Amino acid sequence: MEVNHVMNPTFPLDAFLFKIISELLTADKIDNSELFDMIGEMVGKHDPRELVTSKGKEIKWLVVVLQDLENNRINCTLFGEMVDEILPHLEDGRLEPFIVVIQYFKAIRWNGMHF
Repeated sequence: MEVNHVMNPTFPLDAFLFKIISELLTADKIDNSELFDMIGEMVGKHDPRELVTSKGKEIKWLVVVLQDLENNRINCTLFGEMVDEILPHLEDGRLEPFIVVIQYFKAIRWNGMHF
């Protein structure tokens, strides 16, 4: 697969704003208002859970583990419909790597871990 950047002056945003996992793991400070994109192999997952929002809405959430080519790993929390879309791919017993591109990733530290 090949990814090419296409310049389109009528589209005001960059197509992707990738960060690498090692940058996030070694950063002294994380700007939790910045949204960026991640690419990696999904190498693990936790059990899906349900969450009740402050407005009383129930949504699913799932923590997955992304790994880069240098074997750096980071947890990524998925919410809502994305959980239902990704679970079948994680549970189908596939043998080949499951590579994903996640857009609008927001990095935070919680209990010393990166999510």
